[in-house]
Amino acid sequence: MTADLVLLRQREQLLSARIASTEDPFLRDNLESDRQKILAQIEALSNSAA
Repeated sequence: MTADLVLLRQREQLLSARIASTEDPFLRDNLESDRQKILAQIEALSNSAA
């Protein structure tokens, strides 16, 4: 499970960087939606591990 959290956090960081460097508002919205889903997965895994 720890490996899953690490991978999800890395993916979230990559998406955050991509969002910051993207000028296209439609793409930025889609990336932000993906990022929110990943954050929800991170929270769910963190809560189940606690």
